Amino acid sequence: MALSTVRKVRAFVLFLTTVNLGLTITSYIFISNLPSRALSSGTGIFPLEPIHYLEIAAASFIFFGYLYSLCCNLYKLNRIFRALLMSVLAIALIAVQVIFIVNQIQDSNDPFSCQGERNICYVSNANLFVAIITGLLALAEVVVTLVVKEEKEEEKYIYEDRDDDDSDGGSIIIF
Repeated sequence: MALSTVRKVRAFVLFLTTVNLGLTITSYIFISNLPSRALSSGTGIFPLEPIHYLEIAAASFIFFGYLYSLCCNLYKLNRIFRALLMSVLAIALIAVQVIFIVNQIQDSNDPFSCQGERNICYVSNANLFVAIITGLLALAEVVVTLVVKEEKEEEKYIYEDRDDDDSDGGSIIIF
């Protein structure tokens, strides 16, 4: 079965959301280790704020939303409602990343250079920009979903020449 235009776009955005979720998880696994390091050093800081939880939730819900839209057809949401839901999540993801970038630019002279632990710095910077690209492409997918209407396939019948005599209970439909 050939994929329609909307499903191709959704498949690509699902790939990007998978990469984004992986980068987010990797970043926050490292950040979650900071409290134990801080407690052992005696400073006692906890680095997560509510905006961090918003980023984690938005990335997760976008991922599962696209996974559901491609793999599950149990319950179809209204196109407008789905578009609104995905738009809100994508805008939240973009806004959080823009806030992080603005804070990073204000806090240092060379905001995207990595001095200390370079590996997690690279992952963190990649997470910033991949999340923005994911949010923008999720918004583009919403527009494609609203503009392009998928054509429904016609039902296929076992018996092509249906007779007018309906005594056998009608034609059998193959899905």
